[in-house]
Amino acid sequence: MLGIAALAAWAGCENDETVGPCYHLYKEPLINVTAATSSANGDAIPTVALTGFERDGTPITTADLIIGSYFVEPRGDTLLCHLPCGFGRIAGDYSFVAGAAGFQDKTLTLQAQYQIFQGGCPSFNDGGMDIVIELTPSR
Repeated sequence: MLGIAALAAWAGCENDETVGPCYHLYKEPLINVTAATSSANGDAIPTVALTGFERDGTPITTADLIIGSYFVEPRGDTLLCHLPCGFGRIAGDYSFVAGAAGFQDKTLTLQAQYQIFQGGCPSFNDGGMDIVIELTPSR
């Protein structure tokens, strides 16, 4: 019995109510698109297509971004963002293209990182980056 208690203490973590393996939580996605608007009149754009993702200069797939996401719909190498939406967990320098029907594509670059990291067991990240995408109507 003592061996089991020692193994649980070594392999996991203990808080007020549980004993078990330690884990890391992401309380929200890294990148949260809170709105998309027209540069011409400020009208809301309900859905934007996001494509051409790179992180730290390396191409990444939409599969790398959808775990823990909300209101995104993967379509091949494109994420359809039904606003508001959020995606991604790994901090880094991101680049991607945003577009919508009737609007010019726009390349976005951002340094995305969580504002909060709490160590311990469990540990967590919170405070992802909020962005607003402004698109210019096509001529």
